[in-house]
Amino acid sequence: MKCGKPISSEQEEYCEDCGKRKFSYERGYAVFAYDEVMQQAVADYKYNNKKEYAVFFAQELADVYQSRLSGLGIEALVPVPIHRARRRYRGYNQTEVMCEELSHLTGIRVDTQLLVREKKTAPQKELSEAERLQNLESAIRWNPARQQNSVVPRTVLLVDDIYTTGSTAEVCARVLLRNGIQKVYLLCLCIGSARV
Repeated sequence: MKCGKPISSEQEEYCEDCGKRKFSYERGYAVFAYDEVMQQAVADYKYNNKKEYAVFFAQELADVYQSRLSGLGIEALVPVPIHRARRRYRGYNQTEVMCEELSHLTGIRVDTQLLVREKKTAPQKELSEAERLQNLESAIRWNPARQQNSVVPRTVLLVDDIYTTGSTAEVCARVLLRNGIQKVYLLCLCIGSARV
């Protein structure tokens, strides 16, 4: 009922992570379980220049959630940022490309100017939950280059490719809420079925 992660019993409302701590985003949604098939697909998309996968991924996101999201008053899609060095190496931010495709399908604009990743961090998959939060707290910031007089959207949809412990989403949501955003919803392509 919070992050969208599969749970073991219909009597439960929250997964283990959401039962233990409070997240800053309103509600999270995801399309695929992060199983072996999706692990390979996302790895190919991110690391093997399979940018064309973004069209299929965005279509799936829209097919499953467009009607639900339309009632939330979302004014902008916000891709989770990657560090400029990683972007140079890959040639693109995979989440930003997916957001652009999703924007074509939903009519919701993409705002890539809200968040920046100022520090190159260790890959999240190699860290514990506490290390993930610490790793990101100093890395993801409100974009200092954003114009002071530019209008800040009230409600945004934070978009990421993979959700495991929720650390990335939490840090991004905190930064957005501290800087004038009123509500943050979360949409992920894949979600882990158990704590990683």
